[in-house]
Amino acid sequence: MSSDFRDVFVMLSDAPEGQIDDGIRASLRQLVLMERVKSDDVLAILDVCAHTAGATDFVMAVLDGIWQAMLEEEGITREEAFKNAEARRLAFENPHMV
Repeated sequence: MSSDFRDVFVMLSDAPEGQIDDGIRASLRQLVLMERVKSDDVLAILDVCAHTAGATDFVMAVLDGIWQAMLEEEGITREEAFKNAEARRLAFENPHMV
């Protein structure tokens, strides 16, 4: 992961309370501590933000930009990323089917 992304995760995790909720803040701080952050990790946070209104539109736009840059670095399309995320979600919800 580019150190530029790590710096942005730090800045976002320090955003005022009205910009980001504590759960998203904790998730971003976990990204900072990870040795290798993948696009899946950022997508998971974006999903939570979208479903819980855990961050402002600005924060989500920044995370989306990082996610798209990471996809490009990893050579993954958005469609592949969504398909992989859906497969993981289904496996998590239905472990007996794996």
